[in-house]
Amino acid sequence: MPAARYAHGAARLPDGRIAFMGGNSTQSSSSVTNTVYIYDPNTNTWTSGPSMPVGKSFMACAALESGLIWVAGGATSSKDRSSTTHLLNPSTMTWSQAANIPQEIGEANGGPLPNGKAGLPGGFGTDQSSSNTALNTFYVYDPTSNSWSTGPAMPTARSRHAVQWTGEGLVVMGGWPTGSQTANEEYDPFANTWRINPSIPVGIMDAGSALVGGKVATFSDNTSTDLVVVYWP
Repeated sequence: MPAARYAHGAARLPDGRIAFMGGNSTQSSSSVTNTVYIYDPNTNTWTSGPSMPVGKSFMACAALESGLIWVAGGATSSKDRSSTTHLLNPSTMTWSQAANIPQEIGEANGGPLPNGKAGLPGGFGTDQSSSNTALNTFYVYDPTSNSWSTGPAMPTARSRHAVQWTGEGLVVMGGWPTGSQTANEEYDPFANTWRINPSIPVGIMDAGSALVGGKVATFSDNTSTDLVVVYWP
């Protein structure tokens, strides 16, 4: 990458390029950035993208069904939690501010839902200067009406979890607290309900995820062990 980052967001653009957004430039919480770097796998090159309106790290980020890139919550240079939401339009490569989340949330992940919507399960709901509180809330953002609604509560409160849309459900795996979670739960947007899936064999936290051949792969959690866990819905 053109610059070192961590706690940043990433999402695939409709043309196959990948946008890496925000994050921290150092381990200092005051080093939050608003930079956007775009990687093109066809040319194996990086370019700079449009800067985010606000620097953020530890935020939820996803490519929606419409192609819009959705960024919600996270930490800013002045606060450990935020309620702001922004959208990147890949057609014009411009950012716009969307409706705020009903509450401030940080260290959450989210994913796309049918009809162009986005789902935001869990996260931290208090400032880091206070006791961290993992949430079991589930909020749904609708870009058509530019509004948030409250969905059914997730069975297990958590943050720093992996989230993956499978085409049928939004799978949420691992997370904090208790060191690292083994909980594996899935939101069914068609029935508007959560179900409890088989537990992960080992606890994971701060893990990335990908859908590979219909299976949900999570990898590279915050332990010192190289770890890949695969769940077949």
